[in-house]
Amino acid sequence: MNVTVLHTVHYRPDRTTVLFILLLLAVTAILAVNVCSGSVDLAPGRIWRILTVPEGGTESFIVWNIRLPRALATILGGGYLAVSGLLLQVYFRNPVVGPFILGISSGASLMVSLVMLTTLALNLTMITPWVTTLAAMLGAYGVMVLVVAIAARVRNGLTLLVVGLMMGYLCHSVTSVLTALAEKEQVKGFVLWQLGSFSGFKWIEIRLLLVAGGLLLTMILLLAKPLNGLLLGEEYARSMGLNIRRCRVLVLLAACGLAGMVTAMAGPVAFIGLAVPHMARLLFSSSDNRLLITASFLLGALVTSGCDYVARSLLAPVELPLVCRDLAVGYNGRSVLEGIDLEFAAGQFISLLGPNGAGKTTFLRTLSRHLAPVRGTVMVAGHPLASLRQADLARLMAVVLTERVTPPLFSAFQFVALGRYPHTGFLGRLDDRDREVVRRSLAAVHALDLAGRDFASLSDGERQKVLVARALAQEPRILLLDEPTAHLDLRHRLEVMAILRDLCRVSGITVLASLHDVDIAARVSDRVVLVKDGAVTSWGCPEEVLDAESVARLYDFDQACFDNRLGSIELGGNGDRDRVFVVAGSGSGAPVYRMLARRGHPVATGILLDNDLDCFVAACLGVRSRSVSLARGIREEDLEAASTMMAACSLVIDAGGPLDGPCRDNRLLLEKALALGLPVFSLRREGSPPAPGITACAGPGELLEKLERY
Repeated sequence: MNVTVLHTVHYRPDRTTVLFILLLLAVTAILAVNVCSGSVDLAPGRIWRILTVPEGGTESFIVWNIRLPRALATILGGGYLAVSGLLLQVYFRNPVVGPFILGISSGASLMVSLVMLTTLALNLTMITPWVTTLAAMLGAYGVMVLVVAIAARVRNGLTLLVVGLMMGYLCHSVTSVLTALAEKEQVKGFVLWQLGSFSGFKWIEIRLLLVAGGLLLTMILLLAKPLNGLLLGEEYARSMGLNIRRCRVLVLLAACGLAGMVTAMAGPVAFIGLAVPHMARLLFSSSDNRLLITASFLLGALVTSGCDYVARSLLAPVELPLVCRDLAVGYNGRSVLEGIDLEFAAGQFISLLGPNGAGKTTFLRTLSRHLAPVRGTVMVAGHPLASLRQADLARLMAVVLTERVTPPLFSAFQFVALGRYPHTGFLGRLDDRDREVVRRSLAAVHALDLAGRDFASLSDGERQKVLVARALAQEPRILLLDEPTAHLDLRHRLEVMAILRDLCRVSGITVLASLHDVDIAARVSDRVVLVKDGAVTSWGCPEEVLDAESVARLYDFDQACFDNRLGSIELGGNGDRDRVFVVAGSGSGAPVYRMLARRGHPVATGILLDNDLDCFVAACLGVRSRSVSLARGIREEDLEAASTMMAACSLVIDAGGPLDGPCRDNRLLLEKALALGLPVFSLRREGSPPAPGITACAGPGELLEKLERY
């Protein structure tokens, strides 16, 4: 009996197949990692839902318009550069050539600079990716034609490298000259492009890479057999029936096209085209271009995507604690304040100023998620506000509202300890670190002595400090306060504001507070936001934003004036009482101006230097004055003008300013007043008795009494 033995045949993929599968998996994995990671990390499941189910929102915008185009650009750009380098190395039969070494990338950069920096751009309605790509490819082809022409005459490989480097330096020099001659705005964009980056890619550029690059890559795959023939040298290749001229033309068209296209969009990237083909040869242990074209593409994609991921991780921009983009806030879908497009940095004190009903409280309650935004986006520490869990938000943001809180039978320490709620377990028990944080929070607001007192027995100022301490116990990065100085006396108002300012400097907390005191905001704020009529009217540092005109428009008043040099608001008081002329200078007149303005006396003054404190206060109060610059000096016509103003007044007050130096003409003005027969009241506190005709006053109180009797 014959027995047939059947052997089971197991298919074992060869090493090449395994390597290709591993490369494909690695490229897919790095693509997924680049799409998932960033300043806002998203789970793979969430990414899949966004890609498969169209939806709006911040996360969808980030994935579709920022991360996915960039991830695809690194894969396509890296693959194209690697294949371009492989073609050039085979063409020149030199292992150390590449697009950058031979000056091809520099030629592409030169043409892009011509488009971006010279008048050529003025003839175009828009510098689109198609235009820059075409220009870069022309530059790459131009340099390559020169290099090939030289290579036809020079057979030495080292000489060819030197020629390529010289071409690169020449193109770079011309580009530098164009950069030096270009406008500032043009230079900024070109310099950023020159740094080389795959960020900021748009879908139109991805389509261009896919279409044009796909055609060139298909042509290269069809050239795999001729490329293998070139490895034997031109003589053997020609003897085997290879059309050398046609092969060379096609290889150069494809290599320069790929390099120029990527350079136009991502800037000059140097090492991919040189190093990756060698990595592919070592990995596959082969010089067969039928394998190396695909292998170089996959390895180039993997290396470029990996480098991009590392660069984003190591050089990631500092996350802003709070960012608002096109935010509209309100109630029941109706906007109260809209068009909010602001960024708040760490360690800044930001004041929110505006009249009652402007939307300040609504804005703060929206940021704290007490209200839902009508539209727009709020990012907290790089995360969309809507995506944060309540406990996570509490660890990032603390709130002090205007509502009065009176918990019964709570000590100040126990009240502050409630701020540890998002950090403690289910039972809310405090460990040693929690207690230390509570003590540190009380110390930060200078309230350690209040720890054992009943919260309900505290004064308004003490209670406000404890409220701030409770917020600090949350260890937030952002602190929102709604009118933190309301109901406080002057001492506690200044103390609370000083505490908040120091928190920004020492702890790096971002403080956003709605205020009504413009003068306090001008003194403590790093930035101010002015809101009125449903919009942000101005935003910036107080020295630029707060001036007399902007504050008057903000609060719709014309009887007071804010001066950012003084940091205070002066309330004018011209009335129908006797007109008074004040002889002042060096700050002596400011309190007198205010005193007379309160009592309704129209005031005139002079002669003042334009950098004198009295000059600033007089301008805020609407006081008529004669002022001159220190460089110009006081002239005879100034004295005559001041004398004319004084002659129209009913009495004169000597505020006690200097009678020599820059204000030596004050003595002449007083003599002129006596000559005119005007009553003169003096606040000068000198040991010698006043001149005849001048009534001495011991202080402002006595001056007011004598004015009333007069």
